[in-house]
Amino acid sequence: MSVYALDRLAAFAAVRVGHRRALTIWVFERSGQFGAGEVHDVRQPSSSAMNRASGQISFAADDGNRSAGPLLLSALRPSFAEWCRRRAVETGEARYDMDPFEPPSRQLHGLALRGAFDRHAGALEALGGVTVERVGREVVDLEPTADGGFDVWLDGDATRCTRVDVALFVTGHAHNFARHRDDPPRGGERRAMETLYPLADNLGQEYAPAGCVIALDGLGLSAIDAALFLTEGRGGRFERVGGPADAGHLDYRRCGREPKCIVAYSRSGYLPLCRPLNQKLGDPAKEHLGQFLTRTAIDDLRRHHGVESAAGSDTARRALDFNQSVLPLAVLEMAFVFYRTVLGRAHGHALADAAQAGCSAFIRSTPAGMPAPDFLVAPLYDYATAQWQSEHGDEVDMPRFDWFALLDPFNDHAVSGRREGCRREWMIDHLRADIARARRGNLDDPLKAACDGVWRDLRGTIAYAADKGGLTERSHRFFIDHTLSLYNRLSNGAGIAAMEKILALIEAGVFDVSLGPGPDCRFDTARGQYRLSDRSEALALTADQLVRARLSRFIASENGGPLYTNLLARGVVREWVHPDCGNSMGYAPGGLELDDEHHPLDRDGNANPALTIFGSPTDGVHFFQSSAARPMSDNAIFNQLGRWAADVLSRLHEAAASETEGVCLHAISVRET
Repeated sequence: MSVYALDRLAAFAAVRVGHRRALTIWVFERSGQFGAGEVHDVRQPSSSAMNRASGQISFAADDGNRSAGPLLLSALRPSFAEWCRRRAVETGEARYDMDPFEPPSRQLHGLALRGAFDRHAGALEALGGVTVERVGREVVDLEPTADGGFDVWLDGDATRCTRVDVALFVTGHAHNFARHRDDPPRGGERRAMETLYPLADNLGQEYAPAGCVIALDGLGLSAIDAALFLTEGRGGRFERVGGPADAGHLDYRRCGREPKCIVAYSRSGYLPLCRPLNQKLGDPAKEHLGQFLTRTAIDDLRRHHGVESAAGSDTARRALDFNQSVLPLAVLEMAFVFYRTVLGRAHGHALADAAQAGCSAFIRSTPAGMPAPDFLVAPLYDYATAQWQSEHGDEVDMPRFDWFALLDPFNDHAVSGRREGCRREWMIDHLRADIARARRGNLDDPLKAACDGVWRDLRGTIAYAADKGGLTERSHRFFIDHTLSLYNRLSNGAGIAAMEKILALIEAGVFDVSLGPGPDCRFDTARGQYRLSDRSEALALTADQLVRARLSRFIASENGGPLYTNLLARGVVREWVHPDCGNSMGYAPGGLELDDEHHPLDRDGNANPALTIFGSPTDGVHFFQSSAARPMSDNAIFNQLGRWAADVLSRLHEAAASETEGVCLHAISVRET
């Protein structure tokens, strides 16, 4: 996000004139990977891939932004795909010849981020009077000064680096400085590896030697990264089998340096669904806008379903129970997209009309109990069935939207004739079918269209319902603990290439996902191994090492590191506490309390306009804030950073015009972890 901040500063500074004071921008990045940060470190293995198409990544505001302010010259703001094309021509290297539909490696993305950082910094310095200082150390404290600025303190010798007048924090993913507080292994004191990254440092041969059994606590993107690093990253090979007439499949060839087995598990027991071919690439008009799940519907739900709650910094609004009020609309929206894809877009209006009366009645009703999430879907199914039979008769079965089969596909509702011990075989069939759907794309495949259209295209609407106490306290907890995991599983999985490799590893017996949901994990001190068993205890496995293969939620008071610990202790910031009435203890999900301009509130509830915070410290308060920017998408982060940059440069201009003696040098501290 530091790249985005420098873009906005450079664009605004280019149109400002009359500055009589110099501007120094200090950028602190503890890894020394300026622009890329630790998550997209250019030293990462090539086996670690993003889950976004190359053509959907940008590094600067563009013509799609409505309120981000002025734009840099087009030559200074290439998208990732444009940057790859340039580098391919300049170097002739094959790694830059990226298909815009394919996800890039994080390594390649890191190189592009580093290039964008250097371009934006160069554009600033070319203006004259601007210096960009790069400091490869960690900020551990920010001490307010009497004149409204800050003293910046760094790690190591605790030497003050400089005084700054304005500070911007763009903190990335949380690191586990403290032991993860959820479900530690029982029965012993042996510590698990608390974080995967950097992979080369934490999952080397010393920790996971060849022939060992390693357990991964997680089945999401981090676990996929780990599995591919431990296999392909150590020299294992994937070979495609099958003729050119079809996509075929991959076989895995062991190299002898990988673990004997990688046992992976999670609370749900499911790998995320494969991200589909992005048929919306380059055309934002193809994104789903919402028929039932809209901001207007959320406002109406608050009037009819909401309960009194003082949410946000100074705004009172009625809070919702997500599962009771919002989820039925999300499921209805998914079914609408599903059946519209099955029948064709020409049926969209008729489908919408079929469900509109029931949806409107639900929104205006007074909730009584918890409805089944799919209780509004029946009119869509009835209309679709009638149309399908009129065109196809009874000879071809119509695809049917089944929310519960999507929620928990490995159960008696979705799988007939299931037997104990068949989870591996079922998972292989499930992955094959899911990858085939992903190849059809997010417009042509009904299920992929439904997941992508609602849980990706309408994320802003979902955030509108949930942000800053928009849900009741109890619902807010459930949303964080469960709904976000469902969002990740349905719409935030790995790309086709990565999931093909995971399928090959399962078929080769290298990657074991047979434990199912929520297995028991404990350390056997007598044997020096971890023991894992499924819920029925019919299946028990042992592992030599255990790794937390999932990113932790940011909790400022627990895993924010010394910087946030010190800021909390000083009272410069405070954790956001859910405003729901009736709970004297309060619920603090971990993020910081910010005003609408992302300035933190101090211990006394006052906002400090000299400090602005984006990224992980908003976790649990603002949702879906950490996603990479897309071209022509009116990205909200660029719009917000545009307001920040305009404010910073206005402060500089006012100070430069002042005749007051002793005006301090204005500097901006940008920090990214």
